[in-house]
Amino acid sequence: MKSLKEFGDFSMSKEPGGPRTGRQLEVEIIDRPLSGAADIWWNVDAIVLFLLPAVRVEGFDLDFRLEAPGRIATSYQYTVLERGVMWLPLLAFAWISLLTPNAEDAFRSTVQRFVTDSTAAGSW
Repeated sequence: MKSLKEFGDFSMSKEPGGPRTGRQLEVEIIDRPLSGAADIWWNVDAIVLFLLPAVRVEGFDLDFRLEAPGRIATSYQYTVLERGVMWLPLLAFAWISLLTPNAEDAFRSTVQRFVTDSTAAGSW
């Protein structure tokens, strides 16, 4: 896996509108939480021990924006969603969750995909 350091020097700033010299990489993470109704249903269903099926979909959007002097800014957007279902008859299959990627794995693979996509497009 390539690290972003291999692609040259970057100005780093945690402040919006920070230093604007050389290449810029801005990363925005937008949380996509459960909707209010879905969150309420999940909690109510947990109280009744998941006698009724409950489904949840949540995740985050990653927006990478590359800027370099003399080049048009390039943006890459990725959506990572976690889907889950809970129902008492499915409890015997809960161990399958241990075999699936967690949020950290999903984030890491999304960053790797960004590096691959942006390199292939010649954005670096």
